[in-house]
Amino acid sequence: MATFFGALFAGQLVSIYVFDQVRGIPWWRAPFYGALFGGLIFAGFFYGQMAYGAEEPWANRLAVMAGIYAGAAFLNVFIYWALRSLIRPLPGFGGA
Repeated sequence: MATFFGALFAGQLVSIYVFDQVRGIPWWRAPFYGALFGGLIFAGFFYGQMAYGAEEPWANRLAVMAGIYAGAAFLNVFIYWALRSLIRPLPGFGGA
């Protein structure tokens, strides 16, 4: 349980940091890269800690989860794009 929450915490921190660093005029970069890197950090930390010292192969599971998180980040861009027409960005906050 601690592995899950530790990996989730690390992934969320990375996601927030990346989102804050790349936000700006290209609207798609911040949500895509934030979700992508946050998910990859979560998957790497979770499977790395979970399988530490175990004999069973875990690299395949890590690769599958990384692919799922990359697909979710790509899907996140389309959801964000659909919601942009409903909620316009405020001037002065890096919105276009």
